[in-house]
Amino acid sequence: MQLEDYFVFLSEDDIRIKGHRLGIDHVLFYFLEGYTPEEIKAIYPDLSLEKIYATITYYLLSPSPKRDGCLFTPSPKLARNPLSRIPKTALSPTRKNEKN
Repeated sequence: MQLEDYFVFLSEDDIRIKGHRLGIDHVLFYFLEGYTPEEIKAIYPDLSLEKIYATITYYLLSPSPKRDGCLFTPSPKLARNPLSRIPKTALSPTRKNEKN
């Protein structure tokens, strides 16, 4: 399976994870905040670890001005309240202290 097979490319700025309505920006937001793939899985339980790792790998391997310049911008909906999707049980004690 090719890495691109995990995604649906709607436009240059709208890449979705195949089989989900999530854009890669949802996963990458948490990854760039320092969350592990397992913690991201707790936030999006319907998303497999394989797809989470594929998303991160795609991001790291893609030459992109957004990535190279650290100008990642999550979707506007996510930017309004990015932590609202995190179940309290998904946060480790260390993460809880970091977020407070």
